[in-house]
Amino acid sequence: MKRLSAMAFSLVLLMVMFGGQPCLAGPSGLQGNAWLDRKANTARVLYPIAGTSGAPTFVSFVLEGSALKAVFPNGKTAWSVEIAGKDYCGGFDFDQDGWPDLGFVVYKPTARREGTHTIHTTQFFLVRGKTGEILDVTSPLEDKWWPDLGYPTEQWLRSALLFGAGTAVFSLAPYYATEGFFHRYAGGRFQKDRYVYPSTPAYDQAYRNDRTNAYAAGQCFVENSHLNNGLFIRVNGKDRLLFFTSSRVVQYAVAPFGPDQLVCDHPFLNGNRTELAGRNYGLVAVDPAAGHVVTIIAGTPAFSVYQDLKARKLFYDPWGSIERHVTRYDAAADRLDHRFFSYAHDNGDGHKYQNRIVYPNCVYIPGPPGRASRLAYNVYRDGQWHLHVSQPGSTADEIVLPKVFLWDIIARGARTLLVVSPTRPPRDPEADSGYFPLWQTDLVSWDESGRRVTPVNSFRNAIPHLLPAFREGGRSATQGVLYPVLRVGKDGGRLLLERRDGQLFLEGE
Repeated sequence: MKRLSAMAFSLVLLMVMFGGQPCLAGPSGLQGNAWLDRKANTARVLYPIAGTSGAPTFVSFVLEGSALKAVFPNGKTAWSVEIAGKDYCGGFDFDQDGWPDLGFVVYKPTARREGTHTIHTTQFFLVRGKTGEILDVTSPLEDKWWPDLGYPTEQWLRSALLFGAGTAVFSLAPYYATEGFFHRYAGGRFQKDRYVYPSTPAYDQAYRNDRTNAYAAGQCFVENSHLNNGLFIRVNGKDRLLFFTSSRVVQYAVAPFGPDQLVCDHPFLNGNRTELAGRNYGLVAVDPAAGHVVTIIAGTPAFSVYQDLKARKLFYDPWGSIERHVTRYDAAADRLDHRFFSYAHDNGDGHKYQNRIVYPNCVYIPGPPGRASRLAYNVYRDGQWHLHVSQPGSTADEIVLPKVFLWDIIARGARTLLVVSPTRPPRDPEADSGYFPLWQTDLVSWDESGRRVTPVNSFRNAIPHLLPAFREGGRSATQGVLYPVLRVGKDGGRLLLERRDGQLFLEGE
């Protein structure tokens, strides 16, 4: 069994403390999303749970060795179970009891070897967040071996489970799927409905609404289509599973298998380039102003820059999703707005960092009521970062701010604040590279009327402290986790910041 990844399992939820005392809010609960242990100089991500009067309203899930535990803010353990998992996820609630439910992947070696590689099986399990009950919901699958490439690909990943806001139904499909399954929990058991994945001729035979693939190959399916990257949304009052896979975005009705289960099939080419595989890795997020609009920022999370900056070298996710693009899809109109930026393998693999996209945790800047949101994301081009802010409801730029890196977007009262760091140009003698942001965190406010940002506050010798967090109903990612800016305390919380020496502190200290 492979060792558990410390980073993958740093999703730990504990009570919030402020000034050394428990920081408890009123009936609405705590507003921050993190807890800071000053003595240990560590932080944890915070999640609420449904509670009755006088009962804890927050819980922590702590992985200690192979023991997964649920711990209340008073230190009492609700349950502890032994797991043999590697990848960990959460954020969904399949039994609708108000507790976050969890999932993990178990890896087991087989006797099969290919070259120097041992082939493993993977299997996805659920954990009921309230009780710790482990539920077996998938069968083990062997790694997919690629003889021409000489490496295996694991089949069950923590991102295999897709979910959404307002529905208890979830989907499970492996990395290189031929089919997936809707899961509904009722009467103490799961009810499953199959859907056919667009990766084999069975897809062409199963549905009425399938379309010829983007490569004009005389067929609809794309062999070995990549993992599905998406979530559940509501379109015209009906639940749909929407996901991006190789060179297409699809919508399935949450319904039993049948010829009309596939509602929409929208093939497209990244950059209109037929030689690309059509990868759609990255962040997928629902526009809060239009629930039928979904945007994919095909790139790598801000956590990659956080890791590189701390190490002072470029090492974390060097390929950055390979095919970088920003694509906005209107599921109600089946209309796609696609903007391509780069392909990492261009110029003899020389474009790993040229026109590289890095997405913040939140990519939407809300507008006035009744108007679509703007998009905000980072592009590294010609040796420096550029912050792109789009026109409302479009991928076209409104403004581009050079030498600025965006970590996240947060709301404080009526203001939309961008959490950013300035960057140095590569000619600066103090800079190793224009890629590394300064150790400085700035809060700037988006001025919708002036279409500009205005300074609010600045914190020198500090960057946001980032940890992996559960995905959300309106936001998912191929990594299986998100990386929000962390805040501690009431009324939205104060930013949790990190100095060069690793010391953690709160905004204003």
